Amino acid sequence: MTHSRRVAFAALLAPVLLGLAACGPERPKQVVQVTQYNDGKGVPLYVSSDAGKLTGAPKDFQSFIRFTVRTAIEGDDGSCDEPPVYTVLTISDAGFGAGDLSQCGIRHLVWAKADGKWSQVLSYDGEPQCDALKAKGVPPGITGASCHDDDGSRPYRG
Repeated sequence: MTHSRRVAFAALLAPVLLGLAACGPERPKQVVQVTQYNDGKGVPLYVSSDAGKLTGAPKDFQSFIRFTVRTAIEGDDGSCDEPPVYTVLTISDAGFGAGDLSQCGIRHLVWAKADGKWSQVLSYDGEPQCDALKAKGVPPGITGASCHDDDGSRPYRG
């Protein structure tokens, strides 16, 4: 191949190669460490001091859930004959946790830490909506293995 043909070939190929280089290799998803309590049964919090039973949970999450439990108990209007009981199922090093609130039924909850503060970001019955989990950035393993969308139940991969 002559020098002029090599130059022309390189000129044609350069945008393609630069485009591929810009894409680069696909980055692996961040590995999130999820702590699952009591083999998925969770740690029930009957009183605010039970938050101390959350071994491995960040101190700021323990403070948040302690306040949440105390507020629920103090704010209970007695319309249900069951006291509110929070159960923490999972907590992750990515700033997410999941659990339940039991009181005349069960609500599934997702908590997240944003701007240095924990808050409840999702509440649902049954299986979580895939779009809602994705919109909140919930990593896989926090709420379980699956989620629900228009096509039914499917594995949740984040």
